[in-house]
Amino acid sequence: MADFLEEIDDKVDSNRVADQADFLMNQFEKFTHDYREKTEPSCCAETDTDHSNCEKAETQQKRAKKEIVNITRKLQKALVSLEMMPNSSDLLIALRDKNSELRDVIVKLNSEFSTSSVPIPEYDTVDMKCLLGDEQVPNQKTLLELVQEDQKEVQRNLDRILVEAEILLQEYDHIKHGLKN
Repeated sequence: MADFLEEIDDKVDSNRVADQADFLMNQFEKFTHDYREKTEPSCCAETDTDHSNCEKAETQQKRAKKEIVNITRKLQKALVSLEMMPNSSDLLIALRDKNSELRDVIVKLNSEFSTSSVPIPEYDTVDMKCLLGDEQVPNQKTLLELVQEDQKEVQRNLDRILVEAEILLQEYDHIKHGLKN
């Protein structure tokens, strides 16, 4: 008898896991649809007949990538130089930390959406409001709003890290030029 009950319990657990996976995939599909439909591309043919916005956005994107690459290269060069210098451990540690932060943000900035990277809620608020009523279920932001907020936060972090890296690189230049004189 106990074996039979355990078998039923295992089936219920596996059904819940399968239902949860189906729910996550369904919510992710809704999000990707909303993202494709509701996000405005940087170049819109209806509003940008002479493609000036396209060119401007493309130029800004290239400039931003170039800045990131240049700072990454400068950080690498500074790290190699500081490893050979005596008494530079504090700056070396700070530069290593900024370099790793920069790498993490770049990876996060360039990562694609997946069910693990999108903050999918545990339940669908529309369904829960139909079940429990409007006053029982708190309002939540849509997945699209959450992802856009997350992207803005990542961009702010990137901007902050680039500024901090520039400051550290200036300190490195002072040390480097101080040793040469």
